[in-house]
Amino acid sequence: MLATIVEDAGNGLQTSSLTLSGVYEAGDSITATINGTAVTYTVVAGDIGSNQDTTRANVAAKLAAAINANATVAALVDATVSTVTTTQGGATATAGMLFNLDAGDGSSWGGSGTIWNDASGNSRNWTLLNGPSGNGAIEFDGTNDYAQINNAAWIPQGTNARTFEIYARIDAWRAGQYAMLLSKTSSDNQASSFGLWENNGVVKLVLITQGGGNFSQLTDFYTIPNPSSLLGSYHHYAFSYDGSVAKMFIDGALVYTSASNKAFSTNTAPLRIMAFDPNNSPFYWSVDGAVKGARMYGSALSTSQISANYQGWTAGGSTTSSTSSVVLAADSAGLSFTLTSNTANGGIDNTQAVTQSGASVTGQSVSSLVAANFSDADDTVIGGTSANTLAGIAIVAYTENSAKGARQYSTDASATWAVISTVSSATSAITITTTDLLRFAPKPDFNGAVPVLTFVVIENSTTVTSGAIVDASVRGGSTSFSSASLTISQSVTAVVDIVADSLSVNEDSSITANLITGTNGANADNFENSDR
Repeated sequence: MLATIVEDAGNGLQTSSLTLSGVYEAGDSITATINGTAVTYTVVAGDIGSNQDTTRANVAAKLAAAINANATVAALVDATVSTVTTTQGGATATAGMLFNLDAGDGSSWGGSGTIWNDASGNSRNWTLLNGPSGNGAIEFDGTNDYAQINNAAWIPQGTNARTFEIYARIDAWRAGQYAMLLSKTSSDNQASSFGLWENNGVVKLVLITQGGGNFSQLTDFYTIPNPSSLLGSYHHYAFSYDGSVAKMFIDGALVYTSASNKAFSTNTAPLRIMAFDPNNSPFYWSVDGAVKGARMYGSALSTSQISANYQGWTAGGSTTSSTSSVVLAADSAGLSFTLTSNTANGGIDNTQAVTQSGASVTGQSVSSLVAANFSDADDTVIGGTSANTLAGIAIVAYTENSAKGARQYSTDASATWAVISTVSSATSAITITTTDLLRFAPKPDFNGAVPVLTFVVIENSTTVTSGAIVDASVRGGSTSFSSASLTISQSVTAVVDIVADSLSVNEDSSITANLITGTNGANADNFENSDR
């Protein structure tokens, strides 16, 4: 997650980087202006990958190629691409997964069409009816939009165990009606329904069955303490059922446990998302909102698994993410250049952005690196406890390699830097506060992979001291340490090393030397980039 690091060539070579963020779509453009010459690349359909990490890497590569192909600019700078990957622990549960709909995965949803593909590998693809659309999330209009898959033997019914989860945004309640997130309902039988019920200003999360079974909105519900807090923002709603007991969850937190010996009914109706019963017009009740993803399992996931899945949706805990940057290095020592950049929107989503920076050895704050991967929403209870905030990190694994350089932290806004030493065990973790800066300072002429740093986040239920040694081997639960860990893995981009030459020759004589390869007293220059 750190910004791009460029090799120190030992000669004052100027470098700058352009880091891409947000959602890039066909038609969006990105412009880099170098010494007054603008180079623009417009995104095409072929740049769109299976996820936005891949798309941004493709766009960065195309922009770098456009810069290098411009004769005026190429005489000043050389453009390369650097990608930094961050790995988040606590992977999403996959065992027993029946389907996985992911609007953020290009292989599941490409941004248009009527099919929402199953990303689990089971080919249980859903049909989008009446025009739901969007990029990164599928918008449902609350009038007649919904998603559906036909009845099949794999769909759990009756007392079959199951778990369903959905990461959704609800924009408005249906007064006196249901906003069903999942429903398997026909005109004379409600096999199973899960969602929210508004009644005279009171909103409840409910499980219902009719025509058999014994779940009811009158007995199997959780009353939302502050319903308006859910509107307009994404939340994780889930339920599990083990064949006897059902549990309901909001944002990874268990909010309801049923009595035992509960059962759902069965029918042959389709399974639907974001509507109650479209085939029965008085009870159509489509939901006004959007869905980023939904999954079903053929077993009852544990509370910790559902909590981990929630973190996967919200805090990046679902594996890895990447940041791609275009690195611009002056073609020779002493040559300077000015750089400005901007993006232009040509698609539906307008979150695409580009951030400009110099060499990253100035460091970045722990807060800027970690905040996006921290959430304590589980502790927010209306009228009760409040969520904790990020206090810092604990480095639980790191091997120092002075031959490559040093990972360092600063407590005084980069005035001084302290070296991070080897951490061989979580029992001797090193803590860093949110306001401290982190950087990797490479040795001159080093390029390649940087030693990986593994850490866990710390909430403010405890005091964090810069550089302290603590035991972080017990984590999660009521501790201040996150159960999942994060890693920072980086690489240093090679640049051309131009070595100064000093040659002596007698008066009235001449000398022939190759200043590039180094002959007749000249020093060989080091061309580390393959294209130089």
